[in-house]
Amino acid sequence: MYEAVEAINMLGETLMGTLFEILGWAGSLILALSAIPQCLKTYKTKSAKDLSWLFLQMWLIGVICLFSYTIYTNIQTDVYQYPLLANYTISSLCAAFLVVAKLCCQSTDPDN
Repeated sequence: MYEAVEAINMLGETLMGTLFEILGWAGSLILALSAIPQCLKTYKTKSAKDLSWLFLQMWLIGVICLFSYTIYTNIQTDVYQYPLLANYTISSLCAAFLVVAKLCCQSTDPDN
């Protein structure tokens, strides 16, 4: 009887772990991919004048800090949080693209 209860508990923990793994991936991908429409719009219009410098700087620095922290803790604990790594990789690339776009547009657009 005890073994059956233990087996049910282990199954419940596995299912909950799987559920939270799916939630982690979904949340990380949604947050990371949310910047792509802005990147595409900036690329198509060749304009970044409406993007705030403060927002871009804070976003890029924040993502770099969190990315570094995640890599460090993953190595230290030997537990790799792939959803966070995917999020911060995509987010840092998008943030870097928008910073470069802002710099390039600023040099060509006197109103920027």
